[in-house]
Amino acid sequence: MQNPDLIPDPENQRTPDAAFVSSASHTFRGLPLHPCDIHRQFAAQALGNQLLSGRAKLRPTGAYDGMFMDIAVVLYLCSVEKAAVLAAISDPEAGRAAALDWAAENGIGVGSDDFVEAGALFGQIMKEVQENQFRVEEREGGGSPKK
Repeated sequence: MQNPDLIPDPENQRTPDAAFVSSASHTFRGLPLHPCDIHRQFAAQALGNQLLSGRAKLRPTGAYDGMFMDIAVVLYLCSVEKAAVLAAISDPEAGRAAALDWAAENGIGVGSDDFVEAGALFGQIMKEVQENQFRVEEREGGGSPKK
């Protein structure tokens, strides 16, 4: 079911590369990250990303089953060059293994301080991806979106 507050924004969809400029300044543990561009989004879906594919069932806390893997995959894909992103699309199993290895090498374990930081960064990146694909309209008095 489509969220009625999210309206496809053709302005952003006409220039997909420009839509990711806001995510170009992210870093994790001092490592600069690439924007979560269309290649990385497609690769994340190929590697089984629950949130981008629309399969995530959010709990009231905002967490969902498979969230750890989603965090590892997205941050890994944003940390590597385009050739590695394309290789992950070609071999999703190897891509998932590389993402988990990267997470372990970077101290991302459930409950660790780095996991909390990684989760917050993942949330920010996913919010930017969503905002770049849709515009959110405010509701008047809690009713339907403004027209």
